[in-house]
Amino acid sequence: MLKKTHNTKQGGLSLLDLIIAIGLTGLIIQLGWQLGNQYQRQQGLAKSETQLNMAMNALEHHLIRMAYLPCPDTTGDGLENRHNSGRCIANHGRWPFLTLMTTSATDGFGQPIYYAVHQWATSDTSARNHRYACASASLFAFQGSINNSFYQNPTGALFCTQAQCGHTEPAGYDPLVHDDQPWCQSIKLMRDTPPYFNRLTPPLGTSSALSGSLRVCANNPNACRSNTPRSQHAGNQVVAVLISFGANGHTAWHDCAQLNEREQMNCNYNGYFQQDPLSRDFDDQLRWLTIHRIKDLLHDQIDWHQTAAN
Repeated sequence: MLKKTHNTKQGGLSLLDLIIAIGLTGLIIQLGWQLGNQYQRQQGLAKSETQLNMAMNALEHHLIRMAYLPCPDTTGDGLENRHNSGRCIANHGRWPFLTLMTTSATDGFGQPIYYAVHQWATSDTSARNHRYACASASLFAFQGSINNSFYQNPTGALFCTQAQCGHTEPAGYDPLVHDDQPWCQSIKLMRDTPPYFNRLTPPLGTSSALSGSLRVCANNPNACRSNTPRSQHAGNQVVAVLISFGANGHTAWHDCAQLNEREQMNCNYNGYFQQDPLSRDFDDQLRWLTIHRIKDLLHDQIDWHQTAAN
């Protein structure tokens, strides 16, 4: 007689099979979520790059058209903000997209584009007046009359300082021949329309002195500061900076101190900015304008000091 055998294997999934299936499903979902986030981040970075390039082009076109740079937007209405005297209300804020006649105000993550300008653009004191040609903040002046002080030597050349004037003494100069004309004469030239800056506006070359200008550092192991070597400068004598703060832009705008030290450099406005390669810990993107670039753009409008002084 045949013995009856019992099959102990149950039909369907065992509890262990079910646990494994749930775990694999969760892993797939998590991986898909991570890949989705990574894709969205890359898309945001790519769009931010496009938006920053557009914003910089708009700044340069405004400069060419109006012969001055706009001030930051401090109210969020898209327009630059100035005092009645013409100086900027603040030296950092939002990019004034409506003043620049563009339609987009945000980066690829839906956050405002940050706009920082020369630290003296807010000043109208005698030493740092934003309308003086011998102050690089004059790039932001658009109204008001002012007497610009220069120094002129017997050749008719003009300089911002007496030291510069004296250091350009031509070969063969005989002070006895020019005893009726001191080597450096102080002269004043009235200016009441942009551009207020000219070819004499400092800096005339590479300089380590900021004098209210901004600095962008790169490839430096420490925080960007006044003594950062020139080899680690990405941009020196910068007058305007545009920044997308990346995926954590909301935190940068509302609680800058919560970011890592490298990204804090870009939202705490101390005149120094940091550009690092894009990574998990740093996704800020920057664009900037130097006075040298600006002089190139307006090369045919900045010789007013030569025609006025004789």
